[in-house]
This record gives sequence, C-alpha cells and structure tokens, in this order.
Amino acid sequence: MTQRPSTVHGRIKLLAANQQLTLTQLAATAGYSVGHVSKVLSGKAPLNSREAITRFATALGVSPHELVGIHLADQTDPALLEVQATIAPLRLALVGSYLGHATTEARAVAAIAVDVERIVHLRSQVQLAEMGRLLPGVITELYSATAGSEDPQEVLRLLVRALVSAMTIAHVLGNPDLAYMITTRGIEAAVELDDPGWVSIAEVSACHAMLPMGGATQAYALASRAVDRAGRTAGTAFQLAGHGALLTVSSLMAPLADHAGEVQDRLAEAEAIARRVGEQGPDLAYFGPTNVSLYRMAVALEAGEPDRAAAVAAAVDPDRIVSPERRAKYFFDAGRALAELPGREDEAIGALVRSEALSPLRFRTSIAAADVLPRLLARVRPASAAGLQVRHLVHRSGLGTLV
Repeated sequence: MTQRPSTVHGRIKLLAANQQLTLTQLAATAGYSVGHVSKVLSGKAPLNSREAITRFATALGVSPHELVGIHLADQTDPALLEVQATIAPLRLALVGSYLGHATTEARAVAAIAVDVERIVHLRSQVQLAEMGRLLPGVITELYSATAGSEDPQEVLRLLVRALVSAMTIAHVLGNPDLAYMITTRGIEAAVELDDPGWVSIAEVSACHAMLPMGGATQAYALASRAVDRAGRTAGTAFQLAGHGALLTVSSLMAPLADHAGEVQDRLAEAEAIARRVGEQGPDLAYFGPTNVSLYRMAVALEAGEPDRAAAVAAAVDPDRIVSPERRAKYFFDAGRALAELPGREDEAIGALVRSEALSPLRFRTSIAAADVLPRLLARVRPASAAGLQVRHLVHRSGLGTLV
C-alpha cells in the first residue's frame, strides 16, 4: 500500500506524477511560472496562502482539503463525527423543499423564529453539532411556511438566516457542493424577499462557498456584481452594512482572480462604511471596524506579507471581538503571520492554541492549519514547552501522531 506523502509539496509531486503532468503543464494549469512550481515541488517555496493551495488543488483535480492532507472521512474525533452526522438530514431537508411548496405543517412563525435565533447564536458560538441538529426541521418548516403564512416577509428573512447558518456546517466539513447549493437557495429566498441587505448577506455566503471548489474567478465576479448592485441600492443602515460586508469579502477574492490592484480601494471603502454603521451582529458576519481589520490581516497573508498582517493584529484588541468564531479567526491569522517571522515561533504557537480552544472543529479542518503546523513543528525543539504544544495541535488535527 502506497503511503501518503507527509507534506503538501510531496502530495503535489505525487498527484502530478500520477496524472503524468509535466512541470510545464502543471505550471500552466496552476497559473505560476515553471521556476516557482519547481521550487514548490522541491519544498523550497512555501504554500502558505489560500490562493496557492486552491490553485494547485484545482490544477490537480482535488479539493483543497485533500491536497493539504485533511481526510475528513478518516477522522475519528467524536466531536467531528457528531457534526458530520447532521449533514445527511440537512441535505435531505433541502432536496425536498422549495419556495411556495408545503411538505409539513409549520408552527407559528414566532415559534420558528425562536429556533432561528438559537441557530444564529450557536453559529456565532461555533456550536455546530447542536446547530446542525436544529437546522433540518427548521428549514423544512420555513419552506412549508412560504406556501402560506401570516407574515411571508418574516418567513423569508428567517429562511435566509437559517440557510446562511447551514452553509457554515457544509463549508467547515469540506462539502463544497452542498455548501454552494445551500447558498443558491439563500440567494433565491433573499431575492424573493426583495431586500438588498439580505441579498448581500446571501451573496457573501455564496462567495465563501465557491472558493473550495476552485471557483475564485467566479466568486470574484459574483462579489464584484454584488458590490456594484449593493452600492446603488443601499438605503438603510442594514443595507449599507451589507454593502460593506460584500466589499470586505471581495477584497479577499480579488487577488485570487488576478485583480490584486483593487484590494486596498475596496478595504478603504469598507472601512469608511464601517465607521458609519459601527459594529454589527452575526447576521452581517459581525461587519464593522474590527472585522475590516481581520480582513486586512487575511489579505496581507494572501499577499505574502506576514509582517504587515502581524502589525494589523497588534493594533486589534481581541477582547473587543464579541463572537468566539471571529475571535478564533483573529488568533488563527495572527498565529499564521507570526509563524512566518523569525524568532516569533512561541508567540505563533500561543495564538494558534488560543484559536483552537475557541473553535476546535474549524481549526482541525482548516487547510491553512495543515500547512503551518508541520512547518512550525520543524522549527521548534520537540522537548520544549512550545514543541509539546505544537505536537499536540498536530495530533489533534489528524496530521500526525505524538512521538
């Protein structure tokens, strides 16, 4: 039985060889120079950005998770298995549900709304298993309620909120096709609602769903169209914040689609909107001044500028980040940035440990974690406190064993 290579570079090399791709062919398909791909295959060039991993995964016909060595089907983590068990009922609920078509007797809208509030709260708290157990029944009821309700607008709002939450589970568990299907349903419901703010929220979700499928160009195109539309139609503060959320996500998509020159202008516009509307809640992905800073960190990392990402992180007070999910994202990207800076390995590991504690499943299924942890492990003394911490992170992420 052939052993899986232990590094991303090794897996790229093996997959290219299995597909009989020449260096020139792989470079052309991935959109890089032959010299750069040669360095990647030899392990001399790091693969520490979403762009690089997505490009090589797409070129080789595998998912980003597969490329970095995360085999979710092989995981035995009880917490992960508990969330995975919610995927089949969720898919079934979606397959049998359509706008204007009743398949069950729905409760009163106010009663369903209580469950949707609970779902959105659980998403913010990264309690994915409980959220996943609630979603299938709630989604089925809401679709049935669209066939006839005392408050059709509220039903559609609740449906968009539930579908955005459902996308999170599919996204985290590496089900990109399901995640994208959910977001198309969310956009459909938001368009029926005819509120630009909710359409923006659904479109932000769709952009994130496209990336793991190698759809960076499509995600950028959607984000750009959505930004233009939202800019023309935003009238209320809620709609304006939706426009800002689209600007932040489009700033992340732009370099992946070879439009890096637009990034800073989009972030500057988002920052101006954030100052006007202030910090928003979970429906708007916590858009606001702090979240714009988190996107500045992510964009800097994608651009290969870890020093700039670390500087942005240093200016953010993580205690002011209300959502555990967003706070985990802050510590994760701060850790990734610090990991690239010589002599700051201990700080990087400390930040990554805090991220994992806040959001274990997101951390353990992250393609970026699968890249940074092995490289950190090679740079610290195994017997040191930092070495022990990173070895435990590697083990819990299913990337290696404790030795």
